Amino acid sequence: MNINGAAATGTASQSTSATFNFAADFSISATSPADFIAGGTGSSTITITPAGGFTGTVALTATVSPSTGLLANCPTSLAVTGSSAVTGTCAPSSSTPGTYSVTITATSGSLVHTASFVSHVSAAPTPTISSVTISPTGSATIGQTVSVNVTVSNPGNVNVDFTIQVRWASVNVTQMSETLMANQQKSFTLSWDTMMYGAGTSTLSVVIFNDGAWSDTSAGSSYSLAAPSQPFFTGTVIAAISGVSAAVVLLGLFLGLRRRRKPAAL
Repeated sequence: MNINGAAATGTASQSTSATFNFAADFSISATSPADFIAGGTGSSTITITPAGGFTGTVALTATVSPSTGLLANCPTSLAVTGSSAVTGTCAPSSSTPGTYSVTITATSGSLVHTASFVSHVSAAPTPTISSVTISPTGSATIGQTVSVNVTVSNPGNVNVDFTIQVRWASVNVTQMSETLMANQQKSFTLSWDTMMYGAGTSTLSVVIFNDGAWSDTSAGSSYSLAAPSQPFFTGTVIAAISGVSAAVVLLGLFLGLRRRRKPAAL
């Protein structure tokens, strides 16, 4: 930049000039916070703003603190080709809840500047039991198959593996292992064969869990198993009737034989 000037004193005059050189430079900024749920990603916009006619490639290096648990996923460089600012996006990702600080170091030649952002990673919401439907309702006869329909909701942004158990009298009567996609709701049907259980009334409930990491239990409801009704002609009764019938037949044969052997009167 040149500045020219002139001064006059009486009849004498003088002129002077000065030159100012503004060094090319740039600045960097990052939007913060970049929060997200574990298993997902966040977003922070990195902006490089040139000054003094700066152009060129700016190398970017991300440093995360603590050093484990989060990937910064930032661009490795941004190119400045004119007077306008340029932007890039960091997409931090993590499956471990916590608070992380990410520092971006921008370098071009001898020029070095830094910016930072914070990511708060919260725990993913766990699946929950939305509804339970039991058929037959309220009670069944020993030997019947009880159908338990369980609807599970996964509000998180990651797929979840889990186990469903049906419990009666605190005993696991049937179970299955399933996977539920992120942000999905699905119904699962389990069958309980009651043949090996005794008559009684207890609470029938459903539990979903993932290796002790989390669990959810339905409120449960009273459910009864009844012994099957006995028919009138049981095996014992039929055997007794058969025995009596055989005895009657034998007695008839015996009496018939005696009549034949009786001598005629003189």
